[in-house]
Amino acid sequence: METGGIAERFRDKTILITGATGFLGKLLVEKILRVQPEVRKLYLLVRAPDAIAAEERVLTEVVGNGLFDVLREQYGAGFHSFIKEKIYALPGDVTHENFGLESYDILQLSQKVDIIVNGAATTNFMERYDVALATNTTGVVHLCQFAKQCDNLKMVLHVSTANVLLGGIYTKNYYELNRGYNILMTVAKLYAPYVFFKGWFDDTNLRKLWKATAMDQNDDASIFNF
Repeated sequence: METGGIAERFRDKTILITGATGFLGKLLVEKILRVQPEVRKLYLLVRAPDAIAAEERVLTEVVGNGLFDVLREQYGAGFHSFIKEKIYALPGDVTHENFGLESYDILQLSQKVDIIVNGAATTNFMERYDVALATNTTGVVHLCQFAKQCDNLKMVLHVSTANVLLGGIYTKNYYELNRGYNILMTVAKLYAPYVFFKGWFDDTNLRKLWKATAMDQNDDASIFNF
C-alpha cells in the first residue's frame, strides 16, 4: 500500500478501541491522532465505574503519557480541545455482554462505529484460567456480537499473541519466527526516552529500527508505517 494509504482510511471514521490503556493501545491512539487528525472520533472502552472515572483514567493513563508530547508541542494551547474533540472515554468491560453498557448507549455506539480495534486482553501467560478465558475468549465473543449490530462497520482488527499461530508446521528458522517478538522488545526497551518518539518512531525514519531488530524493511516495518 502506498505511503499514507492506511492513515487515509481513518479519515472521517469513528473507531472503537479496546485495550487503549495498554502499551500497544497507547501507541495506536497517539499514532492515529498524529498522522490522521481528521479522524472523526476515537471511542476508548476502559474499565471504570462511570463516565467521569473513565475520562479521568484516559487523561491520566493514556493522554497524560509522555508519548503525547509531540502532539502537545504541535497543538500548544489547543491540545486539550483537540483531545476533547477526538477522544471519548467509554466506561465498559469486554467481559460483559454489550460491554456492560445500557441498551440506549450500545445502540448509539453501534450506529456510529466504522472500525473496531480489539486490543483488550490479559498478557499474563500465568493468569488464572477463569480470568484469561473471560477476557481473551469471552471478551472476543462479546465484541463480535457487538460488531454484528453495527450498521456501518467497515473493519474489525483483532490484536492477539503470535502464540495462537503455532499450531502448524513451519519451515522458517527460529529466529525468523521470533523476529516480531524481537521488534516489540526493542520498542519496549526504547519506550521511555522522549527522543525515541521524536526520532526513531517518526513515520519517515525507520532505518534504526530495521538495523536494531534485523527486520525486513519490505515486510515487518509495515506494522509501524502508516
